[in-house]
Amino acid sequence: MSVSYTQQTKNRLDAFVKSTKDPDFSLRNEKEIEAEFLASFVIDTVKKMNNDVVAGELSSDMLEAIRLISETVRGVFPYWADNDILYKRGRRDMAILSVTGSDIETLQSLKTFLGELPDEDENEGKISKPITYGDRVSVIMPTYNRGDRIRNAIESVMAQTYENLELLISDDGSKDNTEEVVMSIMDDMASESHIDGKGKCIRYIKNEINKGTSGAKNAAIAVSDSPILAFCDDDDLCRPQKIEKQVKALADASLNTGFSYCEVEYHRADGKTLYHIPRRDIPMVRKNGFIYPELLRRNFVDGPSMVIRRDVLGEIGFFDERLTIFEDWDMALRLSKHYDAVFVDETLYDYYETAESLTSKKEGSYNEKTARALHTFFEKHANGMKAYGFNPEESEGIPT
Repeated sequence: MSVSYTQQTKNRLDAFVKSTKDPDFSLRNEKEIEAEFLASFVIDTVKKMNNDVVAGELSSDMLEAIRLISETVRGVFPYWADNDILYKRGRRDMAILSVTGSDIETLQSLKTFLGELPDEDENEGKISKPITYGDRVSVIMPTYNRGDRIRNAIESVMAQTYENLELLISDDGSKDNTEEVVMSIMDDMASESHIDGKGKCIRYIKNEINKGTSGAKNAAIAVSDSPILAFCDDDDLCRPQKIEKQVKALADASLNTGFSYCEVEYHRADGKTLYHIPRRDIPMVRKNGFIYPELLRRNFVDGPSMVIRRDVLGEIGFFDERLTIFEDWDMALRLSKHYDAVFVDETLYDYYETAESLTSKKEGSYNEKTARALHTFFEKHANGMKAYGFNPEESEGIPT
């Protein structure tokens, strides 16, 4: 008669407790011990369980074993998602470990969890067609009343070393001279049919009704047929090789890679450098591949730093127009939950604080928007944070 899952789990736990009494145990690296224990106690058990469920076996014994696993890990290693050794194990094993924080109370919820685990081969993803260096890129630039600043942003995109791109300016109902500025730039290029001689062009669309940043981005994405999407805010600057280096990184990455991103340098309004996103002390293993758990804890992917495969949006959807802020974090989370990321470890984008943004923070409107957006945001992602052992109230929403 085969040993029950519950008994197997108890035996593995007893073996671990016994090993802690070995004289050499205290001399070992704590993270290595943690990773080894979780591999045998959780990952191996759930993989076997998954095979049995695929074969048609599903029992209450499995559910009892999962409960024992969850209670044990929460008590012994509640912060396992901080272990870099586990990140190296890849997407599937990290997803299996999330069972320890997931709400699995019924056999159906267990079956659903097992059915949603990534494939064993994380490079064999849902994407069938690879990105090729040289493919067309649409750079999305949402704007609203930025006639005084948008020219520099436009010029930074048109100065890209990558040849095959279009700039899609999505005007969210500006009341100032933004449209005039854009049209004057396009008129300057008219003799070249809106092409600067390097395969680049500008397209301008205008929303008659203000839809917010997400709505403006979505309007531009909807009219784009390029296989690659990039972004630039109307008051920031792309460094000349941004698109080139990120498209190359995306093209060279595994087929399951959905996006690339880069380091962003934040500046005060007077130009003084403040800090970099992502923080340079975040280990590289958490910045590449399956970054979803780390991204749940803190927002370290700046929205305009992303270069995305257009086809993945068919599965995860466009930007959430309910979010007045954190729409980029939400997009990065939905992307990273299903697809790998590749990080270009170089500052390729410059963000500049403006007088308007500083004033809105002082007057409190920023905090009011934050509160409203957080409610919607955490409704979407609180379960994911819990599954990986993070408290939603402690997540760092401002990019870090």
